[in-house]
Amino acid sequence: MKKVIISFVLFILSFNVFAADADTIKVDNMKLTKTITDNTVNSKGKPVVKYYFIYNGEIIPTNKTTIDRFNLCAKHKVKCNLRAIKKNGVIKRIIL
Repeated sequence: MKKVIISFVLFILSFNVFAADADTIKVDNMKLTKTITDNTVNSKGKPVVKYYFIYNGEIIPTNKTTIDRFNLCAKHKVKCNLRAIKKNGVIKRIIL
């Protein structure tokens, strides 16, 4: 009985080993063409600032910290280690 239970537990845990798809990919800094800061109003009527990158011809949302770090790296001409979060093959946002 112990062998059956241990085998079943190992079988269930083995599913984590076979990941289906990478959920983050490295961003090529050469494809980042522009940063956008957009002032909008949220559903409660308060002003908010939204941040975006133009990456490979697409507009991708990001956050203030990522934009600030990217601008600092661009100012000093160094590489910025950015990642793109993918879900179902579509890039959802860019993070540090």
